[in-house]
Amino acid sequence: MNISNNCLNPYILRGQITMSQITLVDEQDMLLNEMKERMASYPQYTFISEKSFGNKELARISYATDLVIIVAKSKINIHHVVEQYKEQNKKVAIWIANEDKVSLNTIFHMEVDGYISNKVSSSELNFAIHSILTGNQYIDRHISSILLRKYNRLTSGKNNRPNGLLTDREWDILEQIVKGMKNEGIANTLHLSPRTVKNHIVSIFSKLGVDNRTSAALSAVRNGWVEI
Repeated sequence: MNISNNCLNPYILRGQITMSQITLVDEQDMLLNEMKERMASYPQYTFISEKSFGNKELARISYATDLVIIVAKSKINIHHVVEQYKEQNKKVAIWIANEDKVSLNTIFHMEVDGYISNKVSSSELNFAIHSILTGNQYIDRHISSILLRKYNRLTSGKNNRPNGLLTDREWDILEQIVKGMKNEGIANTLHLSPRTVKNHIVSIFSKLGVDNRTSAALSAVRNGWVEI
């Protein structure tokens, strides 16, 4: 059960402050100073920074780290980074600084402990961290509104999709084709190999009776299977 914000500064356990170490994973190392400034009124948190470089192996997080907050950036393979730290049995949250620069579809499909945007206030950020540390999942209201809009758009298109025409993965790829994504971009977004994407596209063309990406996209939009 979530605790009101008024009870959270500081956390008191048997008369002592409960300290928590939080690791910030940011390839540009910019969040650390911002977080320290925002959370200056909450001395129970210690922040350290760890850089991430996409597919390269990540350093093992200190055993003392209670929460890892990963900055979602377009250059980071966010799925890979999340899995690396989940394998270390760490609580993981994703920090979304600019929703236009990342693949929200990919992010929302991940089983992480929290989704936090840079629009949260200091008190709400404190509440978010506390919620995650105490075993709850947190999604701030800025991100939940985006998620709801995306869900409504996707489900409205899916309701019109004929059963058995394409597989679930082929529908995912067709959505990316409608967005104008090339094979490499689709592969990165859906975490598939380029060869697998190419094979799926050949199958999609055959099932839709088309011979190019433009015709496939037009069929999807005209029939209400995918919304732009």
